[in-house]
Amino acid sequence: MADRSILDVLPPDIVELVVQEGKNHDRKDFCGLRLVCKALNDLVEPEVFSTVTIQFLRDDSGRWEAIPEFLSSLASGTSPYVRWAKRLRLRGLIPILAITHWSHYDPWQGEEHQTMLACQKELLAPAIESLVHVEVVEYLASSREPYQNALSTLAKLPRLRDLLITFHTNFDFQNIPFAGFSNLDRIWLDDLPMTPDILDGVKGLLARSPSITELVLKVSYGLGSTKVERLELSSMVEDIMQPNFSPMLKHLTISASQFNLSPSCVPFLRSLTSLVVSDFTVVQPSFWRALQDVGIRLRKLKGGRLRQPIMDYLLSYSGLQDITLQWSDEEFEEIGSIVSKFFHAVLPRHRDTIRSISFGPPMLVPWPVTQSYLDEGVYLCKKLKYLSLIYYFPYPNENARTPLFPW
Repeated sequence: MADRSILDVLPPDIVELVVQEGKNHDRKDFCGLRLVCKALNDLVEPEVFSTVTIQFLRDDSGRWEAIPEFLSSLASGTSPYVRWAKRLRLRGLIPILAITHWSHYDPWQGEEHQTMLACQKELLAPAIESLVHVEVVEYLASSREPYQNALSTLAKLPRLRDLLITFHTNFDFQNIPFAGFSNLDRIWLDDLPMTPDILDGVKGLLARSPSITELVLKVSYGLGSTKVERLELSSMVEDIMQPNFSPMLKHLTISASQFNLSPSCVPFLRSLTSLVVSDFTVVQPSFWRALQDVGIRLRKLKGGRLRQPIMDYLLSYSGLQDITLQWSDEEFEEIGSIVSKFFHAVLPRHRDTIRSISFGPPMLVPWPVTQSYLDEGVYLCKKLKYLSLIYYFPYPNENARTPLFPW
């Protein structure tokens, strides 16, 4: 009996379903499953150790005392994370930039700070380099931390495909070493400092990643003495646009107030299916016409105020699945016409595919949905799963054309 395993009781495919379902819940539950038997442990262990987090977190639990031992196990290759980790989360490194005002609030002080700083200098790089199976890196980078060494080390990971960086800007970032990264599928740069040197680095990174499928460029509005005011997105991708280049970008999230979307960037977007824009109002109307001319059919569109050029684009094709819009500040008559057309023309156009419709933050007039908007628009969308809007209940004998709202 001692040699029996759970696979003698349940078929392997059933056990596999249990493990797969467990991924949707707290991964800590896997730890208990590892104790059931060796066979189940072999199935569960890759999930338990699929994500590794490296951070110098000091709290009241006392777990921080194990940080040197944890990094040593990674660096020596004895940790199971070395075998299984495919995602690395890096954050909360020991600051090396001492600023009187900020240093006072650092969790590490005095002798503890010196001890952990020495541990970081000795073990962080070899610990990261040991994670040779990592494909995804999520790095919360602070300008006070040794971000240059950290990024240079991350660039050595042989299987890295997805690079997600959030720049926590206390002070200016200098000389971000993007040069070591190449052949990435996803590039996610959040709170990106808009300085010439950093933007040149991003431009080179894009040129070295011709197969990129997702690009996120969100801009920092914090500190910086040499910020670039606004750039054409096309100027950031001009080095990648060779004569035989076949774009593979599917998803674009961008701060349009800092990166201008114009017809010149559309050749780079020929495979685009998802577009998330910070504000539609700064996007040139000709950009939407260029999307239409090239035949780009977005499945997801998320952004700011709805305008007529966007309406014309949405009416040019069918297949939209997910749309998120905000109120518009146009005159009542003009935006009222656009809103009516959205419900009475755009939604019927995409009735066979639309799954999510969301409006927010809303302006009450004239966005609230009336019964005709539901009957002739929303109710036609048979695959709709998510709907967020304000429904208007008129007062008796009230003119529905100009609804009144109590405050």
